[in-house]
Amino acid sequence: MLAPLLPDTDFSAADAFFNSPSVRAALGVTKPEPWSMCNFTVLGDFNGDQLRRFDKLLPDLLSDGIRVLIYAGPLSSPAMRSCT
Repeated sequence: MLAPLLPDTDFSAADAFFNSPSVRAALGVTKPEPWSMCNFTVLGDFNGDQLRRFDKLLPDLLSDGIRVLIYAGPLSSPAMRSCT
C-alpha cells in the first residue's frame, strides 16, 4: 500500500531488516512468506476495524499473555491521515 503512495522510496533496508532470521524469530514469525511493505492480505484483514472498539478486549488479551501490536493515530496509516 505504501509503495504506490511513495513510488520513489527505497524500502530495501526495511525488507532486509524484517526478513532477517533474528527479527523474524523475535517477532514470532513462523510462516515462510517473506515480509513485504505492501501486503494486501494483511490490509484486508484489518479492513473495517477502524470503527471497532478494542478497549474492552485488550485487557483480557494482555492478561492471557497474548502479545499485541497497537496502531492508532495519524502515523499508523498514511491513507488514514485525513481521517484521524
